[in-house]
Order: sequence, then structure tokens, then C-alpha cells
Amino acid sequence: MKAITILGLLAVILIGFAAVILQFTRPELPTQRVLTDRNGKSHDVAIIGKEMGALVVQAKLTSSSYEIPIHSLELADRLYAHWLPQETPPQIRDLPVNRILTSTDGKTLEARVIGKTAKAVTVERLSDDSRFEIPLDRLSLADQRFLNRLRKIEAPEVPKLPPPDPGYIANRKAKIEELKERARLYEREIKSRTLSTNLHDKRKEDLIAVREEIRSLEVAIEAYQFNNKKTTEEDSKKK
Repeated sequence: MKAITILGLLAVILIGFAAVILQFTRPELPTQRVLTDRNGKSHDVAIIGKEMGALVVQAKLTSSSYEIPIHSLELADRLYAHWLPQETPPQIRDLPVNRILTSTDGKTLEARVIGKTAKAVTVERLSDDSRFEIPLDRLSLADQRFLNRLRKIEAPEVPKLPPPDPGYIANRKAKIEELKERARLYEREIKSRTLSTNLHDKRKEDLIAVREEIRSLEVAIEAYQFNNKKTTEEDSKKK
């Protein structure tokens, strides 16, 4: 019985001694290493961070950084990776940055990340510039690793639109009518076939330019109406 107790104590001492040795011999980050994945591809890289089951590495030749999941490496490199200390890689990206984000339930969102706190990111959806906050823990691990490397910064304030101008639409509609009358005049001149070749070609160019100006004014009116409608709806929600 004494022998078993003594052996047990020796085992505990040896394990503790081994742990101390490993702690002092553990490499610090960043560190250089040629990693090999399960497909046999070699990665001659500097390992600059380790977090959430992945190594963040920097290629020697291009200095570009990317992530390698630890489970995708060969056994020897997996053991080496597990031995490395957990360490957040340097923050190397500034905001804003575009990215296709994936939620924990698999939904994707093409967005512009414009702000970041310790627990959430502020994004603008690229399709319509809608702005909202997403908790980091609602995103995939790959997105969390990526976002962890972004510098923390407050999202810029939403620019306030100027108050509605009652004459904005009326003035542009009057201008459109004026341009339409000019376009009709050009069309009559072109159809009359009384113009010289040079003037005939010039009138065609003038007609195209007038039509483009009309369309730009129509788009401006549509955008003005949409923005003011959106502002009115947001003000109503706040009340």
C-alpha cells in the first residue's frame, strides 16, 4: 500500500514538473513555422495569434494574414498549435470594412461594418444602407475571429437631413416642363429635315442631353420624397 502511495506522489510530482517545464518552454507569439494541412499543403508563415480554435497567420512572402483552423492541420502541427498560448492577434484592420456576415443559424448579410464595441458591431446593410447593431455572439465563429481583429470604434452619427424645402419639388417640376418643351422643339427641328447635316447632328446631341437632364431631375425628386418619408416615419416611431 505504501508503495502505491509513493508511486502516486511521484506521478503527481512528475506531472507538475513536466507542466512547469512546458510552461517555460512554450513558444511565444509571434513565432515562425512551416505548417502542413491535411491536404499536404505547406504554409510558411508567422503565427501571430491563436483564438477560438484557429491560428491567425501571416504569409512570409506577401505579408497577408489569414486564418487556419487547427483541426485542418496534420497531427504534429495540431499538437504544436494546442501547445501555443491563447493570444488575440494584433488589430490590423480599420473601419469601415465590407464583409458577408453569417449568423449562428446560417443566415448571411452583406454589410458594411462601421462601428465596434466589446460585445457588438454596428453595420449598414449594403442593399439599402439600413443601420443596426448585431451582438457578436449571434455571429459565426469565423466572423467573431475576424471582428475581434478590428479596432474598437464608435459608429459615426447618422447625418441629419435638412428640413423639407417646400419649393424643392415645385422648382424642379417647373424646370422639367421647360426642358420637355425644349425637347419637343428639338424633335420638330430634327423631323423637319430642313437643317444642315452638322446642325441636324447637333440637335440630336442636344435632345439626348435634355432627356438626361430631365431624368436626373426626376430621380432627384424621387430621392427627396423617399428621404423625407423615411425621416417622417423614423420621427413617428420615436414619438
